[in-house]
Amino acid sequence: ENMRGFWLPRSLLQLLSWKIKTVRKEGSVMNNIQWIRLKRELTHNAVQKGTGIHQEIVAQYEGGHRIPTTEDLIRLARFYDTSMDYLMGLTDQEKPYPRKR
Repeated sequence: ENMRGFWLPRSLLQLLSWKIKTVRKEGSVMNNIQWIRLKRELTHNAVQKGTGIHQEIVAQYEGGHRIPTTEDLIRLARFYDTSMDYLMGLTDQEKPYPRKR
């Protein structure tokens, strides 16, 4: 299988698929951050490059070991083109609110 140019064994793809479904069912704050990253097939490194948030910190947010700062939530929402409410699990709507000009 091919994920953004990387070949992965079928067993690993099945594991990732199971993990995505599990993450989505749990629906916690940090898992919405992980869910959107996995759905868009991004690595922690890609998120770091796009947001300036260190990849280890993003992993800690996703794992529930650290609570995102407001500044980081804004960066993530802008990067993913979604709302902070979606990232925080307050809505199921990924579409962001209209932004100020």
